[in-house]
Formats: sequence, structure tokens, C-alpha cells
Amino acid sequence: NANPKVVGYRRVPDALACKFCLLASTQRYRDGELMPLHPHCGCTVAPIVGSKDPGQVLDKDTLGRLKADGVIDEISRRRRISGAEQVVQNYEAKATHWREQARTTPDQEAETRYAKRADEWTAKAKARAAQLDRDRAELQLIRDGRLTKLTSVHDHGELGPTLYDPAHEFAAA
Repeated sequence: NANPKVVGYRRVPDALACKFCLLASTQRYRDGELMPLHPHCGCTVAPIVGSKDPGQVLDKDTLGRLKADGVIDEISRRRRISGAEQVVQNYEAKATHWREQARTTPDQEAETRYAKRADEWTAKAKARAAQLDRDRAELQLIRDGRLTKLTSVHDHGELGPTLYDPAHEFAAA
């Protein structure tokens, strides 16, 4: 009897698996010591035994269905949204700081410089807030099933799958 060879690991979703866990279960992993994807994650890890590398994508049907359902786009938008409000607040705090510096400095050159910095941070805050609004609107469209294919997946071999804009074309290797 030949000793089976472990050629990778897979995540095994439990019955209550979320979309993110289902997406992760379609991929092969090289390390068997995978951390949970989120708090209270009930998924497990199992070795893939065989004599050849099964490839990066283990379950093309599930991956295709999740992509068609906009799961990848939904996950990426949720991640971008999750910390964006704090970023906007930080930019606004920087603008407030520089406005206060401009107001209290006796040096006219410094006042002008500080006021310019305040304006730059205000512009950054407004731009990030506008992006946050667009991301929230796109997320709602995705959840409503009215917007799909914001991103696609390209398998970069050993680097694994990466997200990209579907309009991007990859050159042949």
C-alpha cells in the first residue's frame, strides 16, 4: 500500500457557511494550518490526497456560480466600505488640525501654508466620501441583483487567483 501524498488543502464549509467561506472553499491552499476566515466560522480544513497537483481552483462550478451571483464584487465592496468612514473622519480631523494651525500662527507664510494643507485634506475627505457613496450604491445594486461583473478573477499560476477589472486584458506569458 503506497502512502498517500498530500498535494494541498481545502476549506470545508459547514452547513451555515457564508458566501465568503463558500468562495474560499473553491480554492486549493498549500498550508494546512489555515486560520478561520471570520469569528464563529465553523468551516474546517481537509488535506487533498493524490498523485498530482489539482490546480488552484478545486470547484469551478461553485466559483462560477458565486462569480455570476456577484459574490466577489459584494465582498470587495464590503471590505472597501468597512474602513472608509474612519478614513474620511481622519482626513477631516487633519483638515481641522491644519485650519487651527493656520488660525493660531503669527507667521503669515505659515498661515498660508497651513490653510493650503487644510484645503488639501478637505478635498481628500470629500473625494473619499464620494467614493464611499459610490461603493455603497454599487453594493446595493449587487445585493439587488442589478449589477454584476465589476471584477473578474485571473489565475496567475503559483500566485493564485487575483481580482481585476473585467475590461483588463492579460498578455500571453
